[in-house]
Amino acid sequence: MWVWTADHSEDGGPLQIISTGRGILVESTKATWLVGSGSEHHWLYGYNFNGAQNVYAGLLQVESPYNQGRGAVQVAPAPWVARNGDPDFSWCNGGDGYCRSSVGLNVNNAQNLFLYGSCTWAFFDGPWNGKLHKQ
Repeated sequence: MWVWTADHSEDGGPLQIISTGRGILVESTKATWLVGSGSEHHWLYGYNFNGAQNVYAGLLQVESPYNQGRGAVQVAPAPWVARNGDPDFSWCNGGDGYCRSSVGLNVNNAQNLFLYGSCTWAFFDGPWNGKLHKQ
């Protein structure tokens, strides 16, 4: 499973910055297996294990949104409202774009959660104009 938001233009068209609030929310208490899944470019989190139990998650892959970080136009959780165990970024200063960036893996009140071989990627830290700079 690959849960992806196309948050940048690769076609050279007009600048459009697109985002989605949330990646994969797991609240299951029955046996759940996630193997080789990906969650990319979601504003609040890639994976959120909220009250989940008995979960095996291996080879998870997360990529950050392209338009977060220092100097970002808007910082998380805005424009969304934190709910369902979403990170609310209350541990960050108000306008700290570096701190108020997407959480790769968020865990709230989970039990018997087994995580193996996961990775998160943060590609940008600073203002971004929507263009990919190729060298």
